[in-house]
Amino acid sequence: MSAPGKRSRVDYIAILAVCFLTLVLSWLVGPDRYVQRLILLVVLWASMSSGFNLISGYGGQVVFGYMVFVGTGSYTTVLLFKAFKLSPWIGMWVGAVLAILIAFIIGLPTLRLRGHYFAVATIAFPLMAFPVLNHLGFEEVTIPFTGEGLSSFQFRDLRYYVLIAVVLLGIVLVLIKKIEGARLGFALNALKQNETAAEGMGIDTFRAKMIAFMVSAAIGAIGGVIYAFSLLYVLTTHAVFGLFIIVRILSITIVGGFGTLWGPVIAAAILVPVGEFLTAQFGARAPGIQDVVYGIALVLCMLYLPDGIWGRMLKALHKHGPADENQSIPAPALAGTPGDPASAVVAALRAEATASLSLRHASPEVVNNKENDPLLRIKNVSKYFGGVKAIDGLSVNVPFGKLVGIIGPNGAGKTTLFNVINGYMEPEKGKLLFDDVDTTSMKPNRLCKLGVGRTFQVPQIFRHMSVVENIMVGAFAKTRDADEAFAIAENVARQMGLSKRSTHLAAGLTMWEIKMVEISRALATKPQLLLLDEPMSGLNLEETDRIGAIIRAIADRGITIIVIEHVVQSLVKIADVMVALDHGQKVAEGTPQEVIEHPEVIEAYLGAKWRKRYAGR
Repeated sequence: MSAPGKRSRVDYIAILAVCFLTLVLSWLVGPDRYVQRLILLVVLWASMSSGFNLISGYGGQVVFGYMVFVGTGSYTTVLLFKAFKLSPWIGMWVGAVLAILIAFIIGLPTLRLRGHYFAVATIAFPLMAFPVLNHLGFEEVTIPFTGEGLSSFQFRDLRYYVLIAVVLLGIVLVLIKKIEGARLGFALNALKQNETAAEGMGIDTFRAKMIAFMVSAAIGAIGGVIYAFSLLYVLTTHAVFGLFIIVRILSITIVGGFGTLWGPVIAAAILVPVGEFLTAQFGARAPGIQDVVYGIALVLCMLYLPDGIWGRMLKALHKHGPADENQSIPAPALAGTPGDPASAVVAALRAEATASLSLRHASPEVVNNKENDPLLRIKNVSKYFGGVKAIDGLSVNVPFGKLVGIIGPNGAGKTTLFNVINGYMEPEKGKLLFDDVDTTSMKPNRLCKLGVGRTFQVPQIFRHMSVVENIMVGAFAKTRDADEAFAIAENVARQMGLSKRSTHLAAGLTMWEIKMVEISRALATKPQLLLLDEPMSGLNLEETDRIGAIIRAIADRGITIIVIEHVVQSLVKIADVMVALDHGQKVAEGTPQEVIEHPEVIEAYLGAKWRKRYAGR
């Protein structure tokens, strides 16, 4: 798999070719207004749909109220042009800035919502624009024709508008392609698939969504300006704030393929000409036939092409390519001791210097000097759910460079403790100090950047990303450069025995490989403290021993590890220290042997009768 920068060149050439060929076609067909209007509409809808696709397709935040940005750009520019004679070229940017500001105001409360709540909340804003503009007397605004030429943004020949629209489309596609391969693109892709895991990998999901939302708003506003000046003589609230705007944009994006670069362009090139042709031929006898076309296309696509036209084409290319990303194959055979496939991973982990995966990049001497110091202090922490005390006054010191095992029956508060340490939950009382920094109220993304890595009880991988892309998401916690993140991810994949699977989609992995990907992604964040939530669950006995050896090898490199596990016999083999919880309280702490022989631990796992039998031995 090549680095992101190298993979982008083909798309940039294709963008340039599409824009150039569109302009050639426009000038060859001459000044015929109908044909030029058709070309202009295709380009404009492709541009605005691509802008919508940035937040809704790539970021997974469907904006049903996207027409508020199209209308903001149109109305701002036209009113400034009419009232103050301000050039539309300047008004366009004023409208774009205003759209960005509106997106920020809308996004502050709504981007904290998830799923359909966000989508429904956004539609309220364009609906509010109707009565406000109508009350101000702007229900209909004529666009004065003051002259012909570049300065007034008014041309009799539509080919000039096509030129401007094509430039906008080219800029939008290049921008989206840049974002695709950058840290922001990976962040959007990750949070769309699993926002919880994305936060744990150092992604500020709210910030990523807000940036995409504001960029998307600016694109919609600029597209609205070109739309108003090129095709409308009278600007109305219905024309730019109406529901038909979002119907067109949503249909084009879904039919083309959500979260794809070329999807909106392909769908616009198909749906717009068909809709316009049928309107011209049958519009007088069947008003609204164009809406029927978009509706039918939308339904058919959702039934038979859920990934859209371009999404289906990409799947077909991968299916017949040299490597089938969805093919399920056994875990890669690793060189090492016969019968122990994990040995090569263990050897690779130990071969690397401790500095390669430690946030501090400390030397072994520094690690040894600090190994008895607490890296994490949990001080009298309590977490309640209603009247249930999931954690009750818990205090634990986690020594630097040690592997700490946490055991306890179901409901003991183990995963809740991880969620509190990792920032997904805030305790009702108590304090957490990580490397002498108070992290009690820190969010998961900040903790990750500080040096806390995490895996989950139920593996939270990004199923529609490749193995190396999953690991890259973790690497971006410590770098903004995509090529550097790619290099880190490839190195970690090699160490963890995933090189042969690096280009395969995570959706096709075995349980063992899923575990390795999740641990690899956490290691790519270069953690000081690694939280492993039941890493052995779902594995057979042989795989449990293998993953135990790998975890031990990671700990031997100076990374402090806390492991929650039900498989006590396996945890005993690798832990330096063990802590037993029951009903949210610490019942035992010490060496593994001391803890498993503790009477309260025996009772919590096996009951009082077994304890009496054990005591009589």
